[in-house]
Amino acid sequence: MKKSIRMMDFLYGAMIRLVEDSEPRTSGRQLLAFLAVAQAEADGKSITLSDIRDMEGSKGQVIIGQSIAQTFAMLLDPSDREPRGLGWVRQEPDPDDNRRKYLKLTDKGRALLQSIGGM
Repeated sequence: MKKSIRMMDFLYGAMIRLVEDSEPRTSGRQLLAFLAVAQAEADGKSITLSDIRDMEGSKGQVIIGQSIAQTFAMLLDPSDREPRGLGWVRQEPDPDDNRRKYLKLTDKGRALLQSIGGM
């Protein structure tokens, strides 16, 4: 029981920190996409937006879906399209195929995760 209480305290604190550093319109799916990039990086793997869009939950259902493609720009640096971009994630072209873009954490994204004890 104490372990589950500590885990809930951690999750609650982590979500508070993510919400504090995001825009009010940031969705749970966008935060999950950010955490998917962080998890891939922690595992030493590359991940693309297509990988995130197709992620399945424990019951085999797609958990993020197609709509993330339109809203993922919020996690990137500010731009004309998304002036309030959070700057947590950057895109890097695949050296073998410039059409494929890998998602990587920025220093700002890593700092946010460190502040919640996630990296």
